[in-house]
Amino acid sequence: RPYGIQKTLQSIKQISDILQLPFNKGFIEKEVKTIQQHMLPFTRKAFRLKDSLPALSLGGHRDVVEGIGSFWRDELGLELGSIWCDDPSMGDEEIPYLSTQNKRAVLQGMQNPLLMENGDLLTFLGLDTSLQIAFPDSRWRLNPYSSPLLGFRGTLQLAQSWMNVLFGGF
Repeated sequence: RPYGIQKTLQSIKQISDILQLPFNKGFIEKEVKTIQQHMLPFTRKAFRLKDSLPALSLGGHRDVVEGIGSFWRDELGLELGSIWCDDPSMGDEEIPYLSTQNKRAVLQGMQNPLLMENGDLLTFLGLDTSLQIAFPDSRWRLNPYSSPLLGFRGTLQLAQSWMNVLFGGF
């Protein structure tokens, strides 16, 4: 899945290869430059405070937690905490399935967690629901045009969400 700049570029290349159609290199380079410029406030602050940032923990669909986790760890170079999936058929040693009871056990050991999970769990734990990546949910979702977490725009959406939760306002 195309989470982050590098995975988005890989996906564009794969689609181009499959369709045997070239992509507009100038447009893609411009998009990457724009995304990098807009991410500067987050990346500068995150790298300056890297040692004091909480590790990001993720729970939800396997593809989603794997993709976001890879972006956080591999592309941004930040510490990744626990990762689990919400489907027993998708769990393995690398990304285990956690039942509600097992989630509680994992979460009890975390102090001040940075957690992306389902809306109900985030609400129950008193955490910021803007980091919701799975359902069930406890909020209305009327806008069919909400920013995705995938692709170039999703890269900015993730960075913006993390920046607001980690660093608050100005």
